[in-house]
Amino acid sequence: MGKKKSKVLRTDADNLVSNLRGEVGEIITTWLLMRDLMSQAARLASGEVEKDMRNRELLFLNLLADKLRDELIGRLSELAESKIGQLTFQFTAQKLRAFEREAQEFAAFIVRHRLRDKRNRDISHKQLPEQWSDHRNIDIPYRILVRAVALALRLMKRIDRRVLGPAAPYSWREARKRRYSFMSPPRAGYMLLPSEIVSFLWGIADLIRDTFKRGKYQDVILPLTVLRRLDCVLAPTKEKVLRRQAELRDKKLENLDAQLRKASGFAFYNTSRYDFEKLLADAPHLAANLRNYIAGFSLNMREVLEKFDFDNTISKLDEAGLLFQVLERFKNVDLHPEKIDNPTMGTIFEELIRKFNEALNENPGEHFTPRDVVHLLVDLMLAGDQDRIRRKGVVCTVYDPCCGSGGMLMITKEHITVGLRRNSEIIRAPFNPGAEIHLFRPAPRSSRGTPAAARAKSAASSSSTTSSRRSSLSRSSSSTTRESQPTSGS
Repeated sequence: MGKKKSKVLRTDADNLVSNLRGEVGEIITTWLLMRDLMSQAARLASGEVEKDMRNRELLFLNLLADKLRDELIGRLSELAESKIGQLTFQFTAQKLRAFEREAQEFAAFIVRHRLRDKRNRDISHKQLPEQWSDHRNIDIPYRILVRAVALALRLMKRIDRRVLGPAAPYSWREARKRRYSFMSPPRAGYMLLPSEIVSFLWGIADLIRDTFKRGKYQDVILPLTVLRRLDCVLAPTKEKVLRRQAELRDKKLENLDAQLRKASGFAFYNTSRYDFEKLLADAPHLAANLRNYIAGFSLNMREVLEKFDFDNTISKLDEAGLLFQVLERFKNVDLHPEKIDNPTMGTIFEELIRKFNEALNENPGEHFTPRDVVHLLVDLMLAGDQDRIRRKGVVCTVYDPCCGSGGMLMITKEHITVGLRRNSEIIRAPFNPGAEIHLFRPAPRSSRGTPAAARAKSAASSSSTTSSRRSSLSRSSSSTTRESQPTSGS
């Protein structure tokens, strides 16, 4: 076997695509920074050469923009190389056995418009003329750079659709709002965050492969993903909950549930003194403290976590000496709602489930419903009821017979109280901004109904969703709630 073919076979496809995704993300970031500096320089320029030459701020902006232009040209040229074993589109195409024509077209564009020549002669100086008189500066128009960036982004998106599946475009859309909003970029954007987190969490399988069979990886990764999300969600109000609990106990009160929910700001809470940081600070007693932490959750959340049979998993990890390493990995993932919103958290969970089912040769597409489809379904469900929903005191019931992440319930709530959003912009006014909405789930069944992973996904992605046997939207605290008893999903 030749060295090139051997290198292609040895390279992990997920790792290669993840790194390539990061490189394309850096290219886009560099372009946006360059564009922003060029805009600032254009605003400062007076059009008078002598005056502009004395403007130190303008000179500094132009110098930075030129450096970023060189960086951009160098990165794009590297992506167009045909080297095997390096971060290029052509190597990725050979590994995936797809997109070879598109990779060649991208390389041809880079060569045809002399970006590679510019890098070799003016930037890296790999190719120098024998005499200075033969030196000619190569100018790359801005429009060519923009086209090259767009081509790289388009090809990367196609690769990601093949590797990540249907979640890819929705991931890009959510990350564009976070990563590039400070520059008000154009519609072309790229999402790195969910796929990077999924790859990081999936990488925990390397730690546990000798202790757990491939089909049991989810017994470790899914419940700890839920726990880490809950830990991040409750972190800002954790101390407030503990203080409130102490105050109520001093008053000899027994039923503290409603007061502690109010203190936490969510429909669940945790009264254990531990969080992920404190758990790892006491390594010798980690297993016992982790059980104490889980027992500190409110009853509705403990019911979700118990479906994983996580106590046995803790014992296996502890016996194998892996509990600290695994928990430390999860502690390094920031799943705070300010960084990862609920739809993105749902996407991450769905991607993990997809990977688990791929590992078991099951159909991963059964576990993902595009958010645009969910918006359409909610619009159809609410059609004709808008006037009734706007009235004060009316109570409605929402029922999702195929509940997975609770996305239908969450988006229904959003349509009623917030409005229809596209890329963080409200494009349709809400029906009733002052509505008080309660979302409920059915009691789990032993033999059928929603799997534990799907129920936990709702806990991970819907941090304001409570668990019970009905799903209702209440417009008034004085209204009478009409109960329904769903037979599956909520």
